Amino acid sequence: MNALNERPARAQRVLHLDFPRSALFNRRRELQADLASGVARRVFLGSSDEAVSVERLYLENGSVVIRKVMTEDRFADAEELVSIFGQRIDAPVPIVLRTDARELYMELMPGRPAGLVLPGLSAEAAAPYVRTVGGLLLGVIDAATANDDRHEFNWQISDGGLVWGIDHASVDVEDGVENDDGIMLPGAGSSSSPFAEHWLVRNSSWEETWKTNALHPLDAERLIKQAISMQGEFQARGYDHWWLVIVKRLEAIEEYAKGETPWLKPRQAARPTILGECNSRSSKSTDHSARPSK
Repeated sequence: MNALNERPARAQRVLHLDFPRSALFNRRRELQADLASGVARRVFLGSSDEAVSVERLYLENGSVVIRKVMTEDRFADAEELVSIFGQRIDAPVPIVLRTDARELYMELMPGRPAGLVLPGLSAEAAAPYVRTVGGLLLGVIDAATANDDRHEFNWQISDGGLVWGIDHASVDVEDGVENDDGIMLPGAGSSSSPFAEHWLVRNSSWEETWKTNALHPLDAERLIKQAISMQGEFQARGYDHWWLVIVKRLEAIEEYAKGETPWLKPRQAARPTILGECNSRSSKSTDHSARPSK
């Protein structure tokens, strides 16, 4: 197979990219119901510049969730918006339930940090995981949001080689810069994510540039459709500019999409069950707005 059209390994799940909004609502509601059962035990995990505290909560109904109290509203905004974006494109990131300006509850992702599974993590060791479908979609998030914080402890590996992204509080999409042809450039530092290598490289001047990728243009169109559907979520939180930059970065990925056949499948009746998740729901898809003008 030509390397240009080599597809990521299908180790992570079949993708269906017309994610019903009501399905996301149902999963949040189920997380809320879990919390309502009460907390049996708390384990303090630590703190950071972005979070005053991070806890693992063991609930009375047997569920386990993560609770974060952020140091600033903007960090909570980033966690919430990246989660919603990830769910819309079926990426392996946690559902987030926001209960206050700075308080978040989220799904516990399976597995262990990559830095523990693969000590001294190298690009060669990470490659089999980066090449999964889940890894490709984490790369979509990281390239679109200019995530420069996908270090080896901000993604996890579970049984079967599945990958999961965590900790998106430090994401800052910023205003974005377009080139003379009107194509949105990658965000500074986004190439530090091993998953973003699907979409970009650093040139001889050490600047991030887009590269030819294995997506079919129809695949990219489906990703863009889901990003466009999030406009209201971003507007409601005062991040209109983030939304526009994300859509335009996805359009840049589309410009370089040279795959021969589509492989991201339109969503069918139900969302596939994945490891660590047993609460699927189905709903009719909704129509979305047209693309923003360039």
